[in-house]
Formats: sequence, structure tokens, C-alpha cells
Amino acid sequence: MIQFEMGNRGSLPGMAAKFEHAFTKLGIEDLTYLSLNNFFKNVKMQGNNSLAVKTKVILEDYYKKNNLPPRQAYGFLEYTKWLAAVAVGKQIGG
Repeated sequence: MIQFEMGNRGSLPGMAAKFEHAFTKLGIEDLTYLSLNNFFKNVKMQGNNSLAVKTKVILEDYYKKNNLPPRQAYGFLEYTKWLAAVAVGKQIGG
């Protein structure tokens, strides 16, 4: 998320590929992290609105289906709210 917000989007797909391998190795199956990693793996330098909306919907459905509270980054920012902001072209700091 930090790299995305800083505009370092070109490095995100490679980073996400490494995380995907690590997630598989560790047996991580939580859809929150897998969906976010997929978002970062497919992110482009611009025009990520529909990808953000799609990821947000996946997470909201997952939370509802499994009766989970929305997960948060750094203990204060809900991933779904961040994705909603990305979908309309807003950044955390602005």
C-alpha cells in the first residue's frame, strides 16, 4: 500500500509475485491477503479504478459470508475503504 501511495506502482507486480510465492509456501489462505496481493500483482501505473472496485467487492463479500469485521492496515485503515478511495483516484494523504 505504501509503495502504491508513493507512486512506485511499477515495482508492485514483481513484489506481489514474490509475496504470492511466500504465501503459498506458508499456506496462507486468507482471502483478504490473497485478494490484495492479486490487486498489487495486476496494478498499472494508472487506471486502477475498476481493479480497486473489483477487489473491494471481493473483500466485502468475503467478510459478509464469513461474518468477519473488515480487516485493517496498520490497525486503523480498512482495506475496503482504501480500495474505495483508490477507485475514485484519491490517495491516503490527499
